[in-house]
Amino acid sequence: LEATLHTVYQLSKGKMLTNVQRQSVSDFLITLTREVAPVMLLKLLRRLTVDLAKLNEYSSVALKMLTLFYERCSKYYGSPMGQGAYGCATDEEKKLSMALFSSIFDSLSKMEYDADLFGKALPCLTAIGSALPPDYAMLDQGEDDMFAKPTVENDIGPYTPMPINTSNVVLTNELNTLIQKFSEQFHDSWAQKRMDSGWTYGNSKSVEEKTHNRLKPYSMLSELEKETYREPIRDAVKAMLALDWHIEYSEGGGQTTAPASHDNNPNNYRPQPADMTNLTLSREMMNLSERLSEDGHDIQALREKVELNRRNGGPINLILVPFDLMTETE
Repeated sequence: LEATLHTVYQLSKGKMLTNVQRQSVSDFLITLTREVAPVMLLKLLRRLTVDLAKLNEYSSVALKMLTLFYERCSKYYGSPMGQGAYGCATDEEKKLSMALFSSIFDSLSKMEYDADLFGKALPCLTAIGSALPPDYAMLDQGEDDMFAKPTVENDIGPYTPMPINTSNVVLTNELNTLIQKFSEQFHDSWAQKRMDSGWTYGNSKSVEEKTHNRLKPYSMLSELEKETYREPIRDAVKAMLALDWHIEYSEGGGQTTAPASHDNNPNNYRPQPADMTNLTLSREMMNLSERLSEDGHDIQALREKVELNRRNGGPINLILVPFDLMTETE
């Protein structure tokens, strides 16, 4: 449903649509948002806070959708008792709604008067403002801003991957050691999940027989196989540093579980990943996780796109879509 919402919303901004086609897309989007729970629109609302910061003639569908959505779900956002089975909005949802209000309001304040656009935007502002509790105030976004992806002047058209710029990031020896340890942990964690699902070592990967040729100690992997673990970790660490994060050992840091078996017989391999059952990520770190996931996707997509250009085209690659259009599993 989330992917459908994003796809139809992308369609609504298409410059090639006739007025009749745009109205059809608008009707479908409005009908869909009228039937789904408010929490299902969370990712789309995040996208709209960026898109509606610069209103244009293609914003009309989103404004109409938001107006009807907030009118329908006013109790979800504003009533302490909530709205039936939907319950009550979280603080994050209220914060997003306030950010939407600010984006639209600020955009209107910077543009020349356009009767049609203002006529659609003002009811939207009224609906959002009426839905939020009267005493609600959005605090400074603080840490959330540091993970915001840079806005694109015009994102209508082909998907353009934009990885975080890490060209000025230099990794120290300590960080390279961390990346190596993390890659070993990554392998053990992956292997443990496979073994828990009934997979065993085999000379080749077979989904039917549940065998995999990488279910062996990390030390037995080829350099190319090890690099498949190290590369995304290295990219993530460099992105963190580019976002002004600092990585350091806490007290007791570096104390890990016993290393996995280094027996050269793959059949004796017993992975021992670190126990993370008692670790809880803060909201700030969850936001960082989401941003790094998107960056990892953009890096992979950019490589695929460069390779396609080098070969002057090729078969359709299903990963060449924006991160917010991917399924939760992807």
